[in-house]
Amino acid sequence: MGASRRRTLRFRCDLPARWTAPERVAVARVLNVSDAGLLLGGVDGVSLGDHVEVEVDLDGRPVHLTAEVRFCGATRHGAGCGVAIAAMAGADRARWRSHYRGLAERAIAGTPTTVQRYLRRRTGSDA
Repeated sequence: MGASRRRTLRFRCDLPARWTAPERVAVARVLNVSDAGLLLGGVDGVSLGDHVEVEVDLDGRPVHLTAEVRFCGATRHGAGCGVAIAAMAGADRARWRSHYRGLAERAIAGTPTTVQRYLRRRTGSDA
């Protein structure tokens, strides 16, 4: 999905994760996140449209989500898949958004004021 079609911006990270698809459980790394999805590195054996269960370690505590695979293939980090979050419990969603906004604020902080305003609107942190 091109950047112009994204609802929120992506930010780099490196988080441990575990994903489960039919007949498969594997470990992966979360390479970048948005409010609505993530890129999992080290993932293969899934297809576009598959639904996977993902457990992401945020500060030593797991966040659980169900996601739909939207991209499969080679990334600059090796095999990976991009997933869109389909379902997440309320408490996990709140922690996910807090983590995302923290990444966004750190990335935005070093940009000029006019750029900061634009990026904050795009990340939903302008309120």
